[in-house]
Amino acid sequence: MIVSFTVGIQNKIKESRYIGQDIELRNTITVMGTGKVYAKPDLALTSFSVVTEKKTVAEAVEENTGKMNAIISLMKEEGVEEKDLKTTTFNIYPRYEYHREAEIGIWPSPEGKRVLVGYEVRQTLEVKIRNIEKIGVVIL
Repeated sequence: MIVSFTVGIQNKIKESRYIGQDIELRNTITVMGTGKVYAKPDLALTSFSVVTEKKTVAEAVEENTGKMNAIISLMKEEGVEEKDLKTTTFNIYPRYEYHREAEIGIWPSPEGKRVLVGYEVRQTLEVKIRNIEKIGVVIL
């Protein structure tokens, strides 16, 4: 009786639509492929940085800005458009030196003083060069 019950359940399960049958794929398209693209470079991306050290922030910013404006003017003269010039960094850092006084029998002194000696301004300009033939002129 157990055998017939098991066989009966197994037959009922197989009557189900997909059990025990291969899956039939309908309205299916399978495509595989590989592609390669070759292109000439048509855009160069470069950056220029100006670093200035002066005693005051105002002096450092003024000199740095003057130098960066000269670079921007040169880029425009070479045909680089305003939209292709972007300042990516502008930082101001204090500059310190450490001064130590010599003590008898101990050199250098274990304690020293940190003294502010000036400021450093760093500015970076990102330039897109769309005319690849001019890249040598622009970066030199």
